[in-house]
Formats: sequence, C-alpha cells, structure tokens
Amino acid sequence: MGSSRGNNSELFYRIAEKSRTLAFPAGTFHTIGVGGHFSGGGYGLLFRKYGLAADNIVDAHLIDDKGRILDRKSMGEDLFWAILGGGGGTFGIVLDWKLKLVSVLATVTVFAVTKTLEQNATELIHRWQYVAHKLPNDIIIAVIISRVNSGQEGKKSNNIQASFSGSFLGGVDKLISLMKKDFPSLD
Repeated sequence: MGSSRGNNSELFYRIAEKSRTLAFPAGTFHTIGVGGHFSGGGYGLLFRKYGLAADNIVDAHLIDDKGRILDRKSMGEDLFWAILGGGGGTFGIVLDWKLKLVSVLATVTVFAVTKTLEQNATELIHRWQYVAHKLPNDIIIAVIISRVNSGQEGKKSNNIQASFSGSFLGGVDKLISLMKKDFPSLD
C-alpha cells in the first residue's frame, strides 16, 4: 500500500526507480496529489490502453465516520467504487492505496506540433476529430487551442494556434510510420 500523500511526479519517479517497463496510468499534472487524483477518477496519458487511474487501484485503507479502518473487503464494493470517483474525502479519510502497475515498453516517445491558422490549424483540428479516436491505443494526441501574439516587433497581431501534443508507447520510428499512415497532415 502506498500513501495518499505526494504528487503524481513523485509516484512516477518511485516506479521508475524500480522498473523501466512498469507504469501507472495516472495524470500528467505534477501538482495534483495522488489522493485527489485517484479519488477523482484519474485521467492520464495511458488511459486509452489501460483505463483511468481508478481502474487500476486494487485496494485502499479508509477511516470511516466511526473511526474504523476499512480495506476494500470490509468497506464493500459500493463504498470502494465511490472513493474512486466520488471524491475520497467525502466518504472518510483514505490512508493509502494499493495500485496495479501496467507493463509498458522501455521507450516512450513524446511529441508536440504547433500550427497557426495560416499553417492550416483549422483543417488539422477538423482532421484530428476524425482520426484521434481511431488510432491504436498506444498513442494519445491532445490539442490545445490558444490565442498568441505574432508578427514583427511593433506590429503585433493576435493569432490562433493549435498545439497538438501526445505520447506513444514505442520508439520514434514506429511513431513516424504510424503517423504517416493515419495522420499524415500533422507533420
């Protein structure tokens, strides 16, 4: 069992200290504590292949309103399910979590591509909406749309950009091959 204290970065670091081929499908925001992340469901970069963080928690210890320390068996499946998405602090104090680690390749490739409206960002976003969910579960691509300043100094103009970022469970050569086949316009 692991503590409810600490953040996702600490969790990832501790797992990486022990193995290059095990991971936990938790979130990407390094400032979120693991207890809050897990009790909120736990959306992260590995969810397409392994589900949410909550799907990979096998046990927890909880202090209930009567002061009893309960594990999954003694709290029952309804309460266990509730602390994995309904906010752990709502139902008691979660002391620790027992996690199921998942197997991953030793190489994970991350990438980012940014395009402005002039660089066909609108068309890429449209294409992404039709492609992203059909890609293999080893890849996730997210897009963030934002307003940026562009232009020469003294002649600032507002522009919109789309930032595509993602991760792939595998090497860069396989990723490039996959992207050329399934999403060639994102180069």
